[in-house]
Amino acid sequence: MLKKMSFLSYSRYNKRYWHLQTRNSAYSNSWHGFIRLLILLLCFTSFSHASVSNAKSSRENNELVLISHPSNNIQPLKFKTLRAIYSMRLQTWPDGSAINVFVLPDNSLNHIGFCKQLLKTLPRHLRKNWDRLIFSGISMAPSMVEDANNMKQSIASTPGAIGYIPRGEIDESVVIINITN
Repeated sequence: MLKKMSFLSYSRYNKRYWHLQTRNSAYSNSWHGFIRLLILLLCFTSFSHASVSNAKSSRENNELVLISHPSNNIQPLKFKTLRAIYSMRLQTWPDGSAINVFVLPDNSLNHIGFCKQLLKTLPRHLRKNWDRLIFSGISMAPSMVEDANNMKQSIASTPGAIGYIPRGEIDESVVIINITN
């Protein structure tokens, strides 16, 4: 015999088994979310693989290199010597000529990259060292130029000059200095 359900017993039935209905709908929603995430990841990886070759060539052109005036015969330069030059402790080349140090502004990305990659120090530490030497009267500040183009022109026109620019901007007016340990 079928028993008729009253409204009261029907609502008790729904309250007792509500979790089964919620779980099933949540389970299907999580699968939909997973599939959406999977499609998004597949699209992202296909776009990123297409731009890898462009990123490598632009990274090579943006690599910072140390440059000097063509008359300087300082190949290769030791890392300790480079740090001494940029900390303004070494002020003459081995032949006795003066070293003219050129830098970009402290907030320049190329300057930050130069300090971290080539000098293995932070820009603020370099600035702190320069300020201490300048205010004590021991040394002069390095010459600051606005951008990489001005850096290249200044180094090409100043004997004994040293600086840094991205590899993509090198031409015959300056020479690249190799750094050894």
